[in-house]
Amino acid sequence: MASIRISNGKTVTLVKTGDVFDRAENERARVTTSGLFDDRERGRIFMRWVFGIHFKQPTMVRNVRVEDVTDKKPVLLIEDDSPNVTADLWTGRGSAIPFGAKYLPWFFQRGDSTRVFRIVIREKSGRSYELYQGARFSADKKNLMWKAITQG
Repeated sequence: MASIRISNGKTVTLVKTGDVFDRAENERARVTTSGLFDDRERGRIFMRWVFGIHFKQPTMVRNVRVEDVTDKKPVLLIEDDSPNVTADLWTGRGSAIPFGAKYLPWFFQRGDSTRVFRIVIREKSGRSYELYQGARFSADKKNLMWKAITQG
C-alpha cells in the first residue's frame, strides 16, 4: 500500500505489488490500461495518454473523465462525453502532447516519477464513481522510453 498526496491536498491509498501499482477497480469497473505512448505526426514527436476500462457488467456510460491529479492542480487528460463501450471495454486517448520538458517536466527529471490519475465514470443511470490509478516510471524506464522515442 502507498499513501500519496494528490491535488487539492487529498491523500489516496493505492495498492502496490513490489514497485508496480495494482490496477484500480471497484465492483463495477477495472482499469486495464494506463500508459503514455509516443505518436508521430508530420515528423514531430508527441505523447498521448491512453486508458482502458473493463466494465464487469453491461453498463450504459454517459461520461468518462481522466485527470492527472499528481500535482497541486488537476490536469484534464481525457473528457469523453460520448464513450463507446464495446464488449464491456472503453478505451480513451488523450490529446497530443509535444515531447519536451516544458510539457512533460516530470519525464525529463532525473530519478523515479510517480503519477496518479483520477478516473471519473458517470453512468446513464445517474451513478458515478472514481477510480485512482497509480503509475510509476523508474529512471531506467524513462531512459529506455526516451531512447526508443528519440531514436525510433
